[in-house]
Amino acid sequence: MAWVRRIAHGGIDLFNRVKPLGVAVGIVAFSLTLVALSQVVGVFSSPPGQKAVGYGLSLNWTFGFTLVAPFFAFFLLLAYQSVPELIMRLAEADMLQPKDGSTAANVAPAAQNRWTVARRGTAPWWLTVTVIGILASAWEWYAYSGGPLLVGRAIEERESDWSVLLLNADQTHRVLGAGFSFAVFLQQVFLISLIGLMLHFAIAFSGFVQDLRKPGRAVRLFPSASFQPDDRRRGFQLFSEVLGYFLVANVCLYAHLLLSRLWNAYLHDPEATSIWQFLWQGVDAGFKAIGATSPKDPAPLVREVLAQLKELGPSEFSGLIVSLGAFLTLVIALSVLAVVLRRAAKSGQAELLAGTLSGTTRKRIEAMSFWPLRFPGLGTLVALGFLATVGMLSHKAATVFLGAAFVVALTGAVARLLRKT
Repeated sequence: MAWVRRIAHGGIDLFNRVKPLGVAVGIVAFSLTLVALSQVVGVFSSPPGQKAVGYGLSLNWTFGFTLVAPFFAFFLLLAYQSVPELIMRLAEADMLQPKDGSTAANVAPAAQNRWTVARRGTAPWWLTVTVIGILASAWEWYAYSGGPLLVGRAIEERESDWSVLLLNADQTHRVLGAGFSFAVFLQQVFLISLIGLMLHFAIAFSGFVQDLRKPGRAVRLFPSASFQPDDRRRGFQLFSEVLGYFLVANVCLYAHLLLSRLWNAYLHDPEATSIWQFLWQGVDAGFKAIGATSPKDPAPLVREVLAQLKELGPSEFSGLIVSLGAFLTLVIALSVLAVVLRRAAKSGQAELLAGTLSGTTRKRIEAMSFWPLRFPGLGTLVALGFLATVGMLSHKAATVFLGAAFVVALTGAVARLLRKT
C-alpha cells in the first residue's frame, strides 16, 4: 500500500533531520513537566502509611524518562544520522571501489543512494513497531489506569501503583488521574517508536553493508592497506564511531528496561514498602560480595549471584516484555557487530588475497583484524551481554551487579585520583 510506505518514509526521513540534542532536551522537558503535574493531580506520592508507589519515585517513568531515555534517543539518532558522513570517509579512505570502467569520483554518491534504498526499504519495520507500541500502550493504559479510574474496571491488588492512586477519589479527580496517566503513556509510545527505529537501523545498516559486498554492484566495500597502515583493522575502524553510538544507545535502552523490571518487581513484593529499601538489599549484598572477591578468588561474588538466581522475579506480561526487549537489544547489537561487519571484513580480505596483491600490501591485508572496535572486544561484549541477560532475568542478581559495579568504579576512580596526586 503506497500510503503506508509514504508514512513510513516520512517518519524515518524526519528522524534523519531532527537535532539529536533537541530531541533529548524535549524528552527531559516533557518528563519534568509530568513530574510537576503529578504533584498537582495528586499522584506524586502515596498517602502516609501505604506502600510508596507515587509517580515521583517510579524508576521507569520519572527516573527512566528524565535520566535514561534522553541519552537513548540522543545516541541512537547520532548513529542514524552519522552514516552519510561514514560513507564519505570510506570513500576518502579508498575503501569504496567502483565497478570496472566507472568513475572513482562517483563512489560516494552511489553509496549514499544505496543507503537511501536500504533505509526506505526497511522503513515499514519502524512503522510496524510504532503501531504496535500505540496499540499496546493504549491497552496497558486502559487495563491498569483508564479502565479502573473511568469505568470502575477491577484491578488486581498487586498491580496497584501511582496510576490508580486516585481510585477512591471523586469523579473529577479520577478523570484527572486518567488524563494524567494517558499523557504518561504517550512517553512509552515514543520510546517504543525509538526502539522501532533502532530495529530499523540495525536491519537497514546490515543490509547496506551486505549490499556493498555483493558482486556486480557499482560500488563495493574493501579493506584498505594504505589508510592508517599501522591500524590492523585496515579501514574498518571508520565504522567505530557509528557503532559506538549504536552500542551506547543499546546500553541506555537496557538501563531503561532494567529500571522498568526493578519497579515492576518492587510492586509485586508484598514485604517491600520503599523502593530504596527494596534496592538496598541486593546492592548491599553486592558491596559485601565484591569486598570478599579478588581476581584469584571470584567465588564470593559468584556464590551470591547464584543464590539470587533462585528467584527470577515476577513473570507477568510487563516483566516478560521488558526482559524480551533487553534480550533483543543484545542480539541486535551482536548481529551488527559480530556477524555483519566481521563477515564483510573477512570476505573483502579473501577477495583481495585471491587477486594480485603482493609485497607489503599483501602482508598488511593478511594480518588484518576483523573486529572494528578497540573496546569492547568481542569476548568482553559477549560476557557483558551474558551478565546483562542474567540481571534482567533475576532482578535481585541485577542489584547485586549494581552494588559490585559501584564499588569497582569507586575504587578505580580513587586509585586514579591518588596516582595523579
